[in-house]
Amino acid sequence: MKKLISGFLLLLFIGTSVHMVFAEEDQNGPPIAVEPIYPNNQVEGIKGYFRLKVQPKQKQTIHVRLRNNKSQQQKVIIKAANGYTNPVGGMLYSEEMDSSNSVLLEGNIQLAPNLDVESEVILGPSETREIPITLTVPSIEKGTLLGAVRFITEGKPQEETVEAEEGEANFVLKTETVYAIAIQLDLPGKVDPNFSIGEAGFMLEGPSVYSEFLNQTQMIQEGISGEYQVEDSDGNQLFEGKIEEFKMAPQTKIRYPIPWNYESLEPGEYKLYVKMNVNNNEISSQQNFRVGNEEINEYVERTQPVVPSAQATGIPSWVWIIGGLCLAAIMFWLGKRKSTRK
Repeated sequence: MKKLISGFLLLLFIGTSVHMVFAEEDQNGPPIAVEPIYPNNQVEGIKGYFRLKVQPKQKQTIHVRLRNNKSQQQKVIIKAANGYTNPVGGMLYSEEMDSSNSVLLEGNIQLAPNLDVESEVILGPSETREIPITLTVPSIEKGTLLGAVRFITEGKPQEETVEAEEGEANFVLKTETVYAIAIQLDLPGKVDPNFSIGEAGFMLEGPSVYSEFLNQTQMIQEGISGEYQVEDSDGNQLFEGKIEEFKMAPQTKIRYPIPWNYESLEPGEYKLYVKMNVNNNEISSQQNFRVGNEEINEYVERTQPVVPSAQATGIPSWVWIIGGLCLAAIMFWLGKRKSTRK
């Protein structure tokens, strides 16, 4: 018993030591610090990103200050990105998106091709360096262009082990830390708002209903909010809710997800009523959508619980637990009996 207790305390000590190591590593903070250096044409009062007043065909070089927070050398990958709208509202920056939930509309003037940056830099231990970004304004006279520059660092590769059908499989898990500095270019001319509501549909993620929202002009559309209501084919209200205020990037479309907030999900025809408020202008829409048997079946397959291995072999898990306890008791009794005889 003394050996058993000692072994348990040793395991407890090891577990505590590992926890302390990870906690200490977490306190080191982010691997790099990224800070924009504001030029003279920065809009007054704007901090944290570049918002520049520009003219058509203007060429300008701006700088970002990078600092290596680590005591070892680091490689930082640098990429120019376009401005998308997050499906739940707000800005999203990526080189390109492969998703129908957030897309650039035809005619969108992308900023990424007009940004010239180094592909990567090597920062020495605790080194600080200013990174140049050269931007070229397209030959347009009004509207807003939105993009970003992304700074990417790679964490230490970690080997993970997963169980496979015929044993174990190892794979290397690589982590990335991404910092995005947004760049907004405001041209002198103004454009008129053009917000609209598109189609409705059903998504397995969630599950949820979606409504398409379109910002069809080269400007950041702010002050978007609304409310919704979902009914079945007989006109019975199933659920309703509000859409909190958000904004959209220029010339973008999203599928805004609305959680399916009803006690059951059945195949059939449904209606989505949406009433949006965009800068104090009301826009209403009635959209029909359908939930099919195939979608219901796929959703059930995705969400059904995984059968534990003990149940899969036909032996209930409680049998294994009781059997283990009995075996431990027998081993303890035999050990005690042997000690008494001595």
